[in-house]
Amino acid sequence: MDRLEYSQEELLTSVTYDEPLVAAGVRCHGGFVGGQYRSPRSVGRGPAIAAWQAQLARRGVPLIEVAPELVPPHYPNAAQAALLLREGVREHNIYRWAGLLLSELERIPETPATPEPAAWEKK
Repeated sequence: MDRLEYSQEELLTSVTYDEPLVAAGVRCHGGFVGGQYRSPRSVGRGPAIAAWQAQLARRGVPLIEVAPELVPPHYPNAAQAALLLREGVREHNIYRWAGLLLSELERIPETPATPEPAAWEKK
């Protein structure tokens, strides 16, 4: 049987890159090993995901596919990023932004209605 439990360290460990991924002079996440791009924190995730998927298959549970139209747009988009840069925001830590957003959302009472995907698009 496949192993199904992994430590946080195992799931967050990155490989040692031969060279970093640099775009327009900015170091991005991930890097190259043997000329192939490798995502960060991917050492243990591949085996873990494969094991979890295999367990679902053994149970007869199909993987679900999320329709692209249900996925909200990327944040920030190009126009928003340009505005942030013009205003002097240089921090690009999306996890910090997400944490701030979630802490603010926590204060908003739940509403029973779920907006349609079209509502996510800027009008």
